[in-house]
Amino acid sequence: MWDINNVWNNETNGIDEHMLRFMENHDEQRIASDTYAGNAWYAVPGMVVCAALSNNPVLIYFGQEVGEPGDGVEGFGDKDGRTTIFDYWGVPELQKWVNKGLYNGGGLSDSQQKLRGFYSKLFNAARNHEALYAGKFYELLIANQDNFNNRIYMCMRYTDKQRVLVIASFDRNDQTIHVNIPQELLGWINMSGPVTFTDLLTGNLFNTGDIAANGLTLTIPQMSGVLLAF
Repeated sequence: MWDINNVWNNETNGIDEHMLRFMENHDEQRIASDTYAGNAWYAVPGMVVCAALSNNPVLIYFGQEVGEPGDGVEGFGDKDGRTTIFDYWGVPELQKWVNKGLYNGGGLSDSQQKLRGFYSKLFNAARNHEALYAGKFYELLIANQDNFNNRIYMCMRYTDKQRVLVIASFDRNDQTIHVNIPQELLGWINMSGPVTFTDLLTGNLFNTGDIAANGLTLTIPQMSGVLLAF
């Protein structure tokens, strides 16, 4: 997670809002391909970070939201886990969503429907919540570096009106974590006492006692993320 820290603090420092963030594009192997992650759901924590790290634009590539694996020998593209840009070729998993021109997702599996639902909720949250599309940024790694392993990333996005605690887990196992929120940040966002967090991606609620004294303890499922508004 310190690689993300380095990107924010060094590589894109001062130009971050002008960066286009993405997990897939026409040059990259598809996340769901056997030559890369082999599972479209493994993109979830990375996409949470891409969409919630800053005020920058975010790209979702053609068919990513339904787990397109870029499978098949495509001609010039060969079998390389990418969707060819050189050949007459289809995007088979996306075509299941097109569903013979009905554009209703009728050919998608339950897992694909849920994956597309995740992307919809993520991008609608990023679009509609002021803290995510225009808020300030406070990274929480240093304040929590002794609380969990280095496969967890977290930060706070906030304005005077809204606050979102962003947590992404790249771990392949469920993790129960404790989040400390520094007094400095609590002062800036004017928060104290009991707090109820609402996950913008699932609607799940998380309650804490005195946030300054107790922080927040929660379980993050493997390869997932939360956007906790409060």
